[in-house]
Amino acid sequence: MDDRQECVSLLFRFHEAGWNHGSVALRNILMQPGPLSVWPLLRGTNNTSSFRLIDFGRSSKCTSETMAMEEMEAYKALGLATWPY
Repeated sequence: MDDRQECVSLLFRFHEAGWNHGSVALRNILMQPGPLSVWPLLRGTNNTSSFRLIDFGRSSKCTSETMAMEEMEAYKALGLATWPY
């Protein structure tokens, strides 16, 4: 659950920067072992994971309407949706 919420927070931060991703899907989120601030060869030495949002080919400036729709898509894709959609 925490990992999925971390992935949604990536999208929220992208929205806060004024952009919509345009292609919210699990295939566009990468998981890596360890924190991104650690040298790559040492990342696998602890039990934490880091996530990256990729594939910005459909990204566009966001509006409140498109942002809300994309956030609903993200909740649905990550299995976090609790409301009927």
